[in-house]
Amino acid sequence: MPIVALNVAEVADANGDATFQFPDVPLGQLWSGTTAIPNADVFCTATVTASGLLLGSMQGPASYGPWTVDHSQRLTISATGLVAGTQYIAVWHADTMGKEFSTYPAVSGTANLPVNPTPTPASAPFAAAPLAAAASLDIAGQELRLLEEIAASLHELVSLFT
Repeated sequence: MPIVALNVAEVADANGDATFQFPDVPLGQLWSGTTAIPNADVFCTATVTASGLLLGSMQGPASYGPWTVDHSQRLTISATGLVAGTQYIAVWHADTMGKEFSTYPAVSGTANLPVNPTPTPASAPFAAAPLAAAASLDIAGQELRLLEEIAASLHELVSLFT
């Protein structure tokens, strides 16, 4: 599995935005791999697309993915929160043989994922109570209580379908 490090350099505009477009994948190939903007600030956010199709998002300098792109698509990273006038290099560590996902360098770092305490789909009104209870999670941390509530909710959900 040959891993190719593709690098794209861009200078952040006056608003601190930059768009990194990687070269086209050759005809008949499927490339998979992780991306990073190694010198980005931790507050930088980015979206990863393949010819306009949203694949996912990134934050800061950590490695994200893997993303898979075929010969009809182009991988693009659109970043915000960069320092205006500063050159950045985005890296895509791609498996050019397309046989398996590349995770080199390994996805690492920490991620702070926001908890949305009120997603209550109309088709699942039973989910409202446990999710509302999750909103009471305080900063000091009551992860065990939250996990117990989630486990109970999942148990209820499974029992509805069995």
